[in-house]
Amino acid sequence: MQMGKKRKWWFFYNKPHSYLSGEFPFNIGPHLVGSLWILKWTYGNFKRFIMLNAVIDAVFAFPVLRLLRKMRVATLVKFNEFQFFIYIFSKAFLLYGFQYFVEKKFSSKDNKNYNQERIQDAEQERTVISNH
Repeated sequence: MQMGKKRKWWFFYNKPHSYLSGEFPFNIGPHLVGSLWILKWTYGNFKRFIMLNAVIDAVFAFPVLRLLRKMRVATLVKFNEFQFFIYIFSKAFLLYGFQYFVEKKFSSKDNKNYNQERIQDAEQERTVISNH
């Protein structure tokens, strides 16, 4: 959001210009929380994740942004609505990709540890059985 403000992609009408009453609610608000919930509900099904993100981002980029402009909360300056949609929609690919690599990295370590524990348990069982 700060990059967009510096490059004058959008403008917040708050007076005085305060981060807390302007952009902050958008950074931690419904869009971020919604993206995380969409990821949680659809992770593992990339097609569903992208489709749902596209719908939600389109609703935000078109009707919600028009409402924000009418309410004099925020407006686009150097972006049109479609460019803004592409900007926020592209973040969905980054979010999914980041989560995919994190899951792959940590799940492979967990699986390796789990498999080693299973091998050790099996060896202990064989030792117990052979001693009886």
